[in-house]
Amino acid sequence: MNSVLKPQAMALLITLKDVLKEMEQKEIQDLTGLLAGIRHFIKTIETGEVKFSIPELIYLIDNMIGSCERLKNKLLDIRWAITNQRQEIYRENENE
Repeated sequence: MNSVLKPQAMALLITLKDVLKEMEQKEIQDLTGLLAGIRHFIKTIETGEVKFSIPELIYLIDNMIGSCERLKNKLLDIRWAITNQRQEIYRENENE
């Protein structure tokens, strides 16, 4: 394979960078907030000052699962795009 990236591969890397920035700004911040909520819930149990109900904790966990699923789906989309791009580059190199 050529050491110089083809325009399609460079465009894919730029897209990957943009998607990762979006993920960092959205899903990762959401996960961080949810983890903070769960930590706070655990601390209130440890101190005996329970301020959350069990349904609220379940809601936090469900939101975390949803955030993880969105993150997983975006990563799978990126993986699929990279795999397809790699196959296309291999085919182009074979034809050269």
